[in-house]
Amino acid sequence: MKTLTLNVTKHSALTVVSLTLFGGMLQAQSDDYPRAASGATIEEVFVTARKREESLQETPLSVTAFSGQALEGAGINNFTDLQNHVPSLDISSAFKGGLITIRSVAPTGGGGPWAEQPAGIYVDDVFQAHGTSRLLDLVDIESIQVLRGPQGTLFGKNTSAGALVITTQKPAAEFYGGVKVSGGLYGRNELKLTMNAPLVEDSLYGKFVYSRLRQDGYYENLVDGKEFYGEHRDSFGMQLRWLTSESTTVDVLATRSRDIDVPRASSCEVVDYGPDETVPIIGLLVTPEHVEQNYTQQCAEVSKLPYDKVANSPYRHNDKGNAQGSFDFRSTYLAINVQHEGEAIDFQSVTAYGLNEQYDRNAFDSDLDGTPLNVAYIFNRSTVKQDQLSQEFKWSGDFANESVQWTAGLFGMHQFAGDGNVETLGGVGGILGVRLSEAAVDPAALTLAQTAGLDPDETIVVVNVRTANVPEVSSRTYAAYGQFSWDATDRLEFTAGLRYSYEWKEAGSLERQRQLTPGEIDNGLNAVLYVPANPGSGEFYFSTTNPVVAGPRPTFQELPGALGNPVPMRFSNDDQQEDVQYSQVTPMVSAAYLMGDGELFEFLNASMTYFTISAGWKGGGLRPTTDSIIAFDPEELINYELGFKLDMLGNTLRINGNLFFMDYRDKQQLVAIPKQGEVQVDQVLTNVDKVSLTGTEWEIFWKPDAQWEINAGFSYVDDDIHEFFDSRVENGQIVTFDRSNERSFNTRSTSANVGTQYTLDSNSGLWIARLDVSYKSDLYWGLDANTWRKPQARELTTSPAHTLLSGRLTWVPDANWRVVLWGKNLTNREFVANGLGTTETFANVITIKAPPRTIGLDISYDF
Repeated sequence: MKTLTLNVTKHSALTVVSLTLFGGMLQAQSDDYPRAASGATIEEVFVTARKREESLQETPLSVTAFSGQALEGAGINNFTDLQNHVPSLDISSAFKGGLITIRSVAPTGGGGPWAEQPAGIYVDDVFQAHGTSRLLDLVDIESIQVLRGPQGTLFGKNTSAGALVITTQKPAAEFYGGVKVSGGLYGRNELKLTMNAPLVEDSLYGKFVYSRLRQDGYYENLVDGKEFYGEHRDSFGMQLRWLTSESTTVDVLATRSRDIDVPRASSCEVVDYGPDETVPIIGLLVTPEHVEQNYTQQCAEVSKLPYDKVANSPYRHNDKGNAQGSFDFRSTYLAINVQHEGEAIDFQSVTAYGLNEQYDRNAFDSDLDGTPLNVAYIFNRSTVKQDQLSQEFKWSGDFANESVQWTAGLFGMHQFAGDGNVETLGGVGGILGVRLSEAAVDPAALTLAQTAGLDPDETIVVVNVRTANVPEVSSRTYAAYGQFSWDATDRLEFTAGLRYSYEWKEAGSLERQRQLTPGEIDNGLNAVLYVPANPGSGEFYFSTTNPVVAGPRPTFQELPGALGNPVPMRFSNDDQQEDVQYSQVTPMVSAAYLMGDGELFEFLNASMTYFTISAGWKGGGLRPTTDSIIAFDPEELINYELGFKLDMLGNTLRINGNLFFMDYRDKQQLVAIPKQGEVQVDQVLTNVDKVSLTGTEWEIFWKPDAQWEINAGFSYVDDDIHEFFDSRVENGQIVTFDRSNERSFNTRSTSANVGTQYTLDSNSGLWIARLDVSYKSDLYWGLDANTWRKPQARELTTSPAHTLLSGRLTWVPDANWRVVLWGKNLTNREFVANGLGTTETFANVITIKAPPRTIGLDISYDF
């Protein structure tokens, strides 16, 4: 008995179609059953969704599986491509890191180490704690399995939505290698190298993989002429497989990757406010560079630009001086996997260490406001580190004449994030301002200006902005789990499992800073400054008791030079430290009934019906704000699922489907808490009391003969918020209001995909033509109550339904060479993919555009 990773021999059984299409296909195939039966059939797919190797069609879970060959054939090069081939899966790449949503169980919407995601990613049995590595190229992958629904027994860390299980190709006993070069539009050029070699005969094998990708940006920045959303990535991996004995294998994996992509460009859409509505102060801000128009007016100009043009601030600053920025992320990963096959019990030990670093060459540059103004901009002054150390022990075996299979394990992990000095700056050198006539930032400002004889229309009020460093966040996770499956009869299987999880988390306070914040304005206009709290301290405040600064004073335009650039700032760290502890037991039970060839219907080769109840859990935590550290509760989810899996018509047609209902409690949600008279809004994590998710998923794979393969997919999820109470500041008072009528963040109701592939074996070689169509219904990504309450803002933060077309033409002249002409988004569909829907913070909507049409050519040589 040996534990194996997924080894899909050919294409995965993926796809889904509506019941109407299914009925038509079934009738057509039944009329010609003898011909279909004599042709090629769907080959069996094996998965490890229950941490043991078993047939996909005999696994009572909703699983979509891809072999490395299937990934290559479908043109799936990274996680964002994967979402167009899997029901209920959405992966947003609007910002670095990616947000994974499965069955409308979505991320919180908040970045930072405190915002863990509900979908777990596992690479060679190792949980990936930090999501920034999710969008790296899929290099040398043996298989990917997408497990939908909570996996709270065997996969314990944050899998309330599901899990993505990735297995890499292991070193083998023979010598082989491969080279792949690619070129395409937007200056795309790519190189991948693979080399496998036996190092010691029959005992030690090694493999080396290297990937290099360069691509220019899709969008031109009209402010400085540079391009946005380019790619510049390098990654390599080394693996060793040591067969210490006939029963023991040791696998060692070491990887290093670097991603210095230019950030994805953002644009802006104006939200209209009525005469009686309070406009969030950010919408009124000006900067020293652009005093003639405030942020909302600049936003209106940006919204008129062509699809491939943006106008983002080129301002970048770090300790080395001003420079055009980019995202510089480096990841180091080491894992040791020991597997021992015993006479009665198998044992596995997985030890892993990961280190992610955001470097100080503007490691996390992002001009969030989408305009030439420096109103909302993030940069990094020093290295931000995230590391994880994990250990898992697993035992498995069987008894009662192999009728009972069992798995048990222990898991522990320590995570740390911090050490960085990531700051949110506003304006040139942190200088922002607002015309006194548009908004009195301080209630006493208007009186103060009038006393000094200043014209409110020609007076800029300096706005006090708070910025903060990344706090230190630590966590420890421990778990014990067990699961067994009992073959009560040849047809009936019962499965039950239990996991106990304990989490301890600690967060330090933000190192808060206060600084002056003007922008640029005409030299003739005066600047109302904050009165110095203490002369020479660098801190200024409005005051009703102190007079306006007398005598010559710098204009708004002159402030950056007068105060220094960046403006001196003063740290005020209260050194708060909070910790929380959580624990939870997550059970699962399922029953499955199998039938053999022809037992139910003549055309039905095999079938399985299953019913599963499974619980998912994601731990709570702490979210530092500018004033305090706020705790949020764990979220819990129970999934009730009825599914079936069918192979029919001589194993040429495979149909898998399910119905599910999920009871979702204490869903973690990012909310905005505005502060009266301040530019910044505190974003904190809270809990939505009750949400229900009801849906269905279908997958179909049809192989009518040896040349044709047809796949399709469909999913529908109804998301219903039952209880959600939030608070906000109104007229200086904190009020509570009901948000249960809103739509959940980052959710869509419907997705569908259809793919067809034709293979022709000719004298010139093998030709494979493939066409894929993916449909996604509209996606809502608004976060705060103000965005939902205003119909216009709600519409702007809802990405439209869209259909994408991709295609591939592959020529295989012999066993060594492969040439692929490919295209994505062939119709050049232009639409907003995602963005920042927080109008209580930004006043307007920040949008992120989807990539345009891309075409490329790949040439591969294997030896």
